[in-house]
Amino acid sequence: MSHARFTPRLLSLALLAALPAAQATELPGIDVNAPSEPPAEVSELTHEQVLDRASGDAGELLRSVNGVAASRMGGHGIDPIIRGQRADQINVRLDGMAIHGGCPNRMDPPTSFAVPELYDLVTVVKGVNSVLEGPGGSGGTVLFERDTERLARTPGMHGRGGITTSSNGMKFGAYADGILSSERVYVRPYVSYRDVDNYKDGEGREVPSSLKSQTGGLVAGFRPGAGQVLEVAAEASRTDDALYAGAGMDAPYDKQWAGRLNYRHHALQGPIKRLDASLYQNRVEHLMDNYSLRTPPANRMMWMTAPSSSTTSGARLQLGSDIGAWRVDYGVDFQRNERSATLRGATTGKLAAYLWPDARIDDTGLFAQGDWKMSTDRKLRVALRYDRVRASVNEALPATLATVAPAHSENNLGGLLRLEQNIGDNLSLFGGVSRTVRTADATERFVKQTSAKWFGNPDLSPEKHHQIDAGLTHRPLKTLRWDAVVYYDRVSDFILRDQTKIGTTYRNVDANLYGVEASFDWQIVSPINLAGALNWTRARNTTDSRDIAQIPPLNGRLSLEYAPAQWAAGTRLRFAAKQTHIDTQSGLDTIETPSYAVLDLYGRYAINRNLTVRVGVDNLFDKLYAEHVNRNYSSLFGQPSDRIYEPGRTVWARLDGQF
Repeated sequence: MSHARFTPRLLSLALLAALPAAQATELPGIDVNAPSEPPAEVSELTHEQVLDRASGDAGELLRSVNGVAASRMGGHGIDPIIRGQRADQINVRLDGMAIHGGCPNRMDPPTSFAVPELYDLVTVVKGVNSVLEGPGGSGGTVLFERDTERLARTPGMHGRGGITTSSNGMKFGAYADGILSSERVYVRPYVSYRDVDNYKDGEGREVPSSLKSQTGGLVAGFRPGAGQVLEVAAEASRTDDALYAGAGMDAPYDKQWAGRLNYRHHALQGPIKRLDASLYQNRVEHLMDNYSLRTPPANRMMWMTAPSSSTTSGARLQLGSDIGAWRVDYGVDFQRNERSATLRGATTGKLAAYLWPDARIDDTGLFAQGDWKMSTDRKLRVALRYDRVRASVNEALPATLATVAPAHSENNLGGLLRLEQNIGDNLSLFGGVSRTVRTADATERFVKQTSAKWFGNPDLSPEKHHQIDAGLTHRPLKTLRWDAVVYYDRVSDFILRDQTKIGTTYRNVDANLYGVEASFDWQIVSPINLAGALNWTRARNTTDSRDIAQIPPLNGRLSLEYAPAQWAAGTRLRFAAKQTHIDTQSGLDTIETPSYAVLDLYGRYAINRNLTVRVGVDNLFDKLYAEHVNRNYSSLFGQPSDRIYEPGRTVWARLDGQF
């Protein structure tokens, strides 16, 4: 499939019109964002917090956030789940770009293209608290962000880098990230490399999960005047020879290219005070097969290969105005995803199926969000979003091999009402109600693999999520903070992957999802800190009166850290209850997953101002355990009824520095 082409003239004209000639003088940049605690449903991981864990897949990092689980199929593409929701129910943005993976089986979810060490901040929003990040996102939003312009306010050359290794899985990893900046111009090159071996579980059995990956990119920026930034970026990444214990195929390669252009002007005069505009495109090329990286089928006629591609193009124009006590942001965005995937006989080249029959989904959205500062302690957010969706396939393909259906259109309306209230300096409350609409993705709507009895449903209605959540953050002491959130999501036309008489397919049902999250952080005395987190989620298919599959059980963690000025040492207990609420009829849940408790040790030492060494032991007692949401083993590697087991005892070390 050729790359998508589009010409958003309105966006281009607005961007050019807002670019004044460069002025002779410019005031130095001033960061007006005072540090503050995020709301209870928002978690932020800074670069330093990312480094406190062994380098690995971004989805594995996200597991450290309370309320976030992730499904393992191998060592690459660990797929996040927030409040029981997954895939396109979660919006993932990489430096503002939407990206869709190239595998119909989600070997490469969007988070697999993020190298956490190469970002400045990872933000996880659980649930819905904005309409500005695009359509969908009923489960939450994950933002991998680079704040290059702010870092470039320090002139000259500076940056950071590091290396890592482990005894179980990660053989070697390295990254480097630098900035060269003058008064108006800056560049930020970055690279990373990982060589990962198969890991061993708690009983010493090898789990296919090896891979090699590399990423490189460049961000270049220009500040033409006060409050203005023009930024261009390009990135390429490649993962080779990725093995998957939970799939019928492996991935000889997964390649990604991306480019974006952003312009920001936050010092406009007149009724429009702020302008943000962006264009981007990324392309993923993915190859799967069942013979080149594993023991192949004895019958060569069963050797199969599945090349695929996914191209995502996007544009966005967001304007901002201040109307009395209201801050209003409004605009338009566009996203197009084009996907093509085939299944072929490797020895004959004979076409067996169109997994994605030249599928295309266009989404044009209009949005408006207003924040009213009612008083110093109270804020109201009101937001609306409208999306026009069009889904289509190549109708000229043979219906025996492809899902062939006429173009489908939707008009989706969502919104949000949210109130935040501070009570004194130590207690804050929030409550929100929202409606979010998610359209079916290309796999749910169009996949067709007759040999595996896996069929999409082109007649799917979009999911309509009606959510209510409430929470509080309390700091009774300067050294003690705790928070709690409750949520309930009533879903009309939930898209359920299910086993029926024809095989695996998708259908609409009604569903309820609900749960509780809580955490605390207590500095007992100056160098000793105790922290903990707990979350619980339930999900019910109310149409059929049964549980929804692949929902994490009650789980949490408890950590104790001793951290004087130059070094720190800590221990972390991760645990989960037995999951008894399963859906064996779906084919996704096979057994009840046992409970577990796993102990980790970690420490760090600042050698000097610029170098820090970190070491740790994960799963100290070599426990055999599995996350309930992990994929089942392929029959080649384990019992198909078992969840893929997590790594056993792993000793890791990393050295990170800055210059």
